[in-house]
Amino acid sequence: MARSLNRLKRWILLGLAAAFYCSPGWADLGGADITGPQGATSTGQTYKARCGLKKDECSVSLTDEKLVVNGTGGIYKKQLIGVKLTKECTQRSLLLPFVTSCYPNQLDWDFTITYLSENGERRSALISFMPRYFSTGATDRARGFERDLEVWMQDTLRPIGPSIKIEKD
Repeated sequence: MARSLNRLKRWILLGLAAAFYCSPGWADLGGADITGPQGATSTGQTYKARCGLKKDECSVSLTDEKLVVNGTGGIYKKQLIGVKLTKECTQRSLLLPFVTSCYPNQLDWDFTITYLSENGERRSALISFMPRYFSTGATDRARGFERDLEVWMQDTLRPIGPSIKIEKD
């Protein structure tokens, strides 16, 4: 009798342990995490880009706290209002200079960043990555910057427009 009671206790404990182990709960993604408990992190990489309407050469970096252009100033994540990404062809054809001509990996990536300045004014900044005929490195930099920006913002860049697609049967 005592032996069967001990066996029953073991089965009950084993059942409880299995139920606890299999129950849904909060968990982490371990080695895949790219954000820490205090907020976003980034690769710390500095990106060569073109900035402003004149598209002058600049360097852009993202830290845990700021988005910085040319190593000075910068904005905090709480100042960020939104980001719009557009991809367009501005490259002129070699044979017909009045025609634009691009392959998909030659599109300009323009990030328009809207933010609040220190005195509360709404402002916009333009950061561009412009690949040309034989250079596709700008596209790789743009993808890396987009990924870092999404991690820093802790949000994803989404196309502007309706999120519901209506289909006929």
